[in-house]
Amino acid sequence: MPARSSSAEIAYRAAQRAAERGDHRRSLELIDLAEREFAELGDELSAARCDAGRSLVLQDLGDFSGATAAARRWLTRVEAGLVDDRSVQAQAHSNLAACLYSAGEYLAAEAAFARGTQLARQADDSELAATLQVNHAAVLNALGRGPDAYQVLLEALDNLSEASGEPYRAALVNVGETLCSMGHPDEGLTWFSRVEGLVAEASVEHAGVLLETAAALDALGASDEAIRRYRECLDIVEAFPAATIEARAWRGYGTSLRRVGSQHLAAEAFTNASRRFLAAGSVPEYALCEAEALSLTGTASADVRRAARDLLRVVDSTDEAAWPIHACEVRLILADVLGFVTAETQLRQALRLAESAGVPHLVGRACQKLAVMELARGCEADALAFAERAIEVASVVQHRLLHDRVAVAFADNVADAWSIVVRIRLRRCEYESALEAVESSRSASLGIVERNRSERANEASLRDAGRDELSALYRRLCVHDPTMQRSVRLGLEQRARELEQRLDRLDLADSRPNASSSEPAPPPADGEAAIVFVVYDHVIGALVRTRDSVQYFSDLATMADVRRHMGAFHAAGRRALAMARVRGDSFDESFVDSARSRMVVLGRLLMREVVDSLPTEIRKLVIVPHGGLRAVPFGALESEGQALIERFEIDVVPSLRVRANRPPSPGVRRTVVIGFHDGDLPEIDDEIADVVRAAPAAEVLMAATATSDRVSSALEGASHVHIASHGIFRAASPRQSGIQTADGWLTVDQISKLDMAGATVILSACDTGCATTTTGDEIIGLQRGFLQAGARSLVMAAWPTIDEVSRRVCADTHLEIQNGAEPSAALRRAVLAERVRSNHPWWWAPFFVCSA
Repeated sequence: MPARSSSAEIAYRAAQRAAERGDHRRSLELIDLAEREFAELGDELSAARCDAGRSLVLQDLGDFSGATAAARRWLTRVEAGLVDDRSVQAQAHSNLAACLYSAGEYLAAEAAFARGTQLARQADDSELAATLQVNHAAVLNALGRGPDAYQVLLEALDNLSEASGEPYRAALVNVGETLCSMGHPDEGLTWFSRVEGLVAEASVEHAGVLLETAAALDALGASDEAIRRYRECLDIVEAFPAATIEARAWRGYGTSLRRVGSQHLAAEAFTNASRRFLAAGSVPEYALCEAEALSLTGTASADVRRAARDLLRVVDSTDEAAWPIHACEVRLILADVLGFVTAETQLRQALRLAESAGVPHLVGRACQKLAVMELARGCEADALAFAERAIEVASVVQHRLLHDRVAVAFADNVADAWSIVVRIRLRRCEYESALEAVESSRSASLGIVERNRSERANEASLRDAGRDELSALYRRLCVHDPTMQRSVRLGLEQRARELEQRLDRLDLADSRPNASSSEPAPPPADGEAAIVFVVYDHVIGALVRTRDSVQYFSDLATMADVRRHMGAFHAAGRRALAMARVRGDSFDESFVDSARSRMVVLGRLLMREVVDSLPTEIRKLVIVPHGGLRAVPFGALESEGQALIERFEIDVVPSLRVRANRPPSPGVRRTVVIGFHDGDLPEIDDEIADVVRAAPAAEVLMAATATSDRVSSALEGASHVHIASHGIFRAASPRQSGIQTADGWLTVDQISKLDMAGATVILSACDTGCATTTTGDEIIGLQRGFLQAGARSLVMAAWPTIDEVSRRVCADTHLEIQNGAEPSAALRRAVLAERVRSNHPWWWAPFFVCSA
């Protein structure tokens, strides 16, 4: 008898070793053998315990239904009195909960984990209770209860240490995942980094960390880096199978590929994920991935709609109450490929599920889609109600978004809802309400910034490794070198993009953008008019606010008109610049008429009707562009034979509300002047000399003294700043845009962390005013960095400037400001003086003032 007992134990231990080396089929065979031998021996407890081990192996294989059945059998025997040990009972509940979680039955899993934790505490087993809490937190995250999960994890970590092994590592991963779900992916990454140092490289545990890290990177917008991590994770699980990790990695891989525009590859990734989840018996995950794949087919054909209906029948045949979040997301996705009536039914069911699960962002998504549908049906009242509810619910989430990049994504996510509100208000001629809605929707994350200047040493060292090489690349890319071959330049651009993607992951802003003031912006001051552009269906309109009224001008032009004329203007400017370089002249008069003609047309389309409506006492225009209109040089647009800069001071702002709340000028007047070049911009030395003559008490950093650290330190607390250097704008990675210093580049992310409250900043460098805009019309570029740092006003250039012109305009502007002029008035005088010397608008028109 003892020999039989020994052989059963040996078989069970051999099953454990087989599972550890990834031979799951052999492990199951050995568990079956051990169970039979234990049963023949009459060892009922050991035979029943085999189901606990079997459930773990089946989970690794991805057979979640089989794993759940085995876990239920073990728990049933335990609860029937087979084991009178609270710790074992807690472990049985934990085992079942893990299986239910893998199968997507989150509510049942949450209850099982809660019961298991209670039993572990009754057994006075604090480490087991903490381990159960770690797993419980993962379920709470899946249910959208991030704050609850975070508190549970903090409590668990009090009872765990690094010596606890896997439970401790799982706690760290779950803390990171929870922070990501709460809108803190930057902080989540630091927890994942801690775990990476505790697991063996290329192990299954390492694959799990890579999976969570990739998801956090994708949330931060570093999708290219996320894709790399997902691929690395998939390579590991190919060698060491782990079905749950593999399926989740394929799903995340698809999400990142979709973000970067690789729709076909994304569809393949989602299909791979859905197959693995289906094989595992996880209907919720299968349905979600299959819906994602269908949504990426590119056309709502009859076959696609048929497949969507088939998938819905699968969903309808299950108990949605057990997996409300997945069911909600499936219906939200499929609504986009179904017919009108069916889509409405799915959206209303999705809203019901989102409400029952208490997940605000899903309620918001459902309401936003219903608003779009109701507007298409002509039901304006219902569309407005749904849109306003989507915005209201989304605001519950907004206060958690502690990272600028996530705040920008938030603005994108509610852009459709704001658009509907504004459209309906305009249709009803409720112009005041429409203007308030436009203001509420724009640049909310450019509000007052709380700053946390703590630097993470490990990130700093990693950051430094790539920045030196990138600095050298930027220097080469900035210099006009007609001898450089195109292939060489393309190679430099590609290497720069690779380094930028790496730095985007590391340069995580420590600032928290607060929501902008909810108070509407006050009316313009006497003599001012605010022009707020709106663009719907590519058609441009303008809300014009004076002290006494709000008017709306619809159908001014199309964005295609603006792109066409701006493209021709830029082409004429580049030709004139190239000819000037060849001849050594300031410009060729033959190109002036071509460039001006575009400004005349754009002036007629965008501004003539608006300007003609203004009272005669208006002397200043405060312009809020939208999207691509930010590239328009409004001062150069002509109306009635005059450029607007001749008639008005012009201030370009991200929003009226943010402008009204900009920081006041510092009480202490301190001027900082910074100049740097590599010998290729000698005009900078003369420009700095001109500025210092206007401000003899200024703190001056030139040449080798203008290092990034010294420049950053000098900028903090300054009231007036003048920077003359190379500037670079990186459209593919706008947060790596920057200004050259003696030892590298001062980037957008670095600038945004400074304290420059109330400063007036003049940027005498090329491309400083360039920016990209998101769906939510958030500005991403150098100006964002300075505005987030608290700058009150910026003087910038929208395209590469001519050195001697930039010197004169920026130095004259600085002199006027030092003498007490407002920035827009100072720039106007400097530009008008330059216009007398150089009539081509490419020379004098790039400069503009942007106020916070």
